[in-house]
Amino acid sequence: MKPDTQGRIDFASFTPKTMFDLARERRANWTEQSSWGHLTLPKVASDKVPAIVLMHNSGGVERGMSQWVDAFNEMGVATFVVHVFESRGVTRTAENQALVPYSADLMDAFQALMLLARHPRIDASRIGIMGFSRGGSVAFQAAIEPLRRAVVKSDLRFALHIPMYAGCNQIYWSPQVTKTPMLNLVGAEDDYTTAEPCERLAKRYADVGAPIRSIKYAGAHHSWDGMYEVFFLPNATSGVPCGVLRWDIEPWKITAERTGETVDPAKLTEFFQGCMKRGVHAGRNEAAFRQSRKDAQAFAREVFFGGQPQPPTAAPKGVEFVGGDGNGCERAVVIRGSKGSRDIVASEMAYLKTRYPGYKFRDNSVATKGGRSFEEIVIETEAGEKKTVCFDITEGFGNL
Repeated sequence: MKPDTQGRIDFASFTPKTMFDLARERRANWTEQSSWGHLTLPKVASDKVPAIVLMHNSGGVERGMSQWVDAFNEMGVATFVVHVFESRGVTRTAENQALVPYSADLMDAFQALMLLARHPRIDASRIGIMGFSRGGSVAFQAAIEPLRRAVVKSDLRFALHIPMYAGCNQIYWSPQVTKTPMLNLVGAEDDYTTAEPCERLAKRYADVGAPIRSIKYAGAHHSWDGMYEVFFLPNATSGVPCGVLRWDIEPWKITAERTGETVDPAKLTEFFQGCMKRGVHAGRNEAAFRQSRKDAQAFAREVFFGGQPQPPTAAPKGVEFVGGDGNGCERAVVIRGSKGSRDIVASEMAYLKTRYPGYKFRDNSVATKGGRSFEEIVIETEAGEKKTVCFDITEGFGNL
C-alpha cells in the first residue's frame, strides 16, 4: 500500500453465519466476503496520523456521515467509512435486521482495523472506532476481548470507542474487555434504541475497569445527526419492549434481564415475536449534533493527542470571513458563502483555530436579532482568558 493511498479501498472479510460462529471461530460458517470502505486522509504534514473507523447505521452510509469525516479530518485524524451493506448487496436493514447478520458488521470493523494498521500513513496504535445505532453496537462489541481475539490474532486493538445512539437491547458480554477509553453518546428522546439500556451497558463496562463516560443530549431523538427533520418510521423494528437480552459469551448463555429467565437459542424468534414493536422516530437535532461533534472531537483529541490542539485548517471552499472581529455581535464575524450548518461549524472552528491557537471551547448560544442569526461562542484562550466571539451565521443557517 502506498503512503498516498486513499478513497475506496477493497479488503477481504467474512460473513459469519451468527455471532456464535464468530466467537467460537467456527470458520466453516464464515463465508468469504469482499468488502470495502472509503479512506480520507487529513491534509497535515505528519508522517503518521491517527484514524477513526466509522460504522454506519441500519440505513446504510447516509449523507450525514460526511459531517463526521470532516469533523475528524479537520483535527488531523483520518477516517475510514466501512460499507457493510453495499458489499453484501443490501441497501438497508431498518425494516428487517436479519438481512445482514450483526456478526458481519463486527467482522468488517476488525478487518478494517487490521487494514489500516498496515497503511504507511496511519499510526497503528491510534486507530479508533465510532458507530451509529447498529454501528454503535459494534463500537461497544469491539472492546470485548473474546470477540476481538477470534478475529485479530495479535495485540492490535482499537484505541478508543465512540458508540452513538447505539442499540443496547441485545448485548454480547464478557468481563474480559480491552479497557481502552470509551465515550457513550445517547439521546434523551430516543424511542428507537432508547438511552437507558446504553447507560446501563456503560456502567457494566466501567465496573470491569473500562474508562467510559456517557453523555445524554436533551431533546435528541435517534439519528440526531441525520440530514433530515424528525419523522416517523412506521415499519422500523425495535426490541425495546423486550428488555435487554444478554449473551454471556463464555458459557453462551442467553438471559432476558427483565425477568432473569434463560432463553433457548432455538426459541429466540418466538421470544422476539412476542414483544418487538414497529414504529419509531428519527431525525436531526441541531443543538445535539453540534455538541456531540464537539464532545467527540474533544475525546479523540485527548486520546490521540493528549489534549493538544491540532494545526489550523482552512474554511470550506467558497466561504470567507467579512465584517468585524467578533468582539460583540455589533462587530460580528460574518460567515459569507456557507451552504448550511456543516459549513458554518467548520468555518467557525477554522476561524477560532487561526485567531486563537490553543483555545478551548466552553459554551455557545444562537439567537436572532434584527432579522439576522448570530452564534456566540465562549472560549478560553491559551493564556486562560475567557472570551466570547460572535459570528453572523445568517447565510446558510437553518439549512442542513
